[in-house]
Amino acid sequence: MRAIVTVVSLLISATSALGQDGVANINVYSQCDNDSVGRQVSYYLKETIRKSSRYRLVEEYSKAGYQISLVCADPDANDVGVRTIFSYSFVVLNFRPKGFYDYQLNHGIYRCGSGKVESCAKGLMASFDDEVSKMKKRIIAGDFDPF
Repeated sequence: MRAIVTVVSLLISATSALGQDGVANINVYSQCDNDSVGRQVSYYLKETIRKSSRYRLVEEYSKAGYQISLVCADPDANDVGVRTIFSYSFVVLNFRPKGFYDYQLNHGIYRCGSGKVESCAKGLMASFDDEVSKMKKRIIAGDFDPF
């Protein structure tokens, strides 16, 4: 019985910013001001979230259960308007119910050309969704216990 209560409380805390409708809140942080292609990727990522039935885009960090961060590298003169290179991070916010604790699901480097920004954003969102699913499976299986 104690194991069931632990699993349920972990799942609740892992999705702490679920609305009453069961949709998880995501904040997107983008530091791509000097990169037009990176700004487009960020825009399409937000649009992908807006169209999602599982996630809701929120502007306030404090209302989010997850955050996707994009930090673009300054483009070389030859790359301006042609491609972007950025780091990304997928984070679960307020993971620990006993206090503030963020858990990084995944991070990496992404490269995207100007003709593929929408598919890059959708691919990034699919990767995020896959990481969230893996985390939930690990919690249920008892393979992941951050406490």
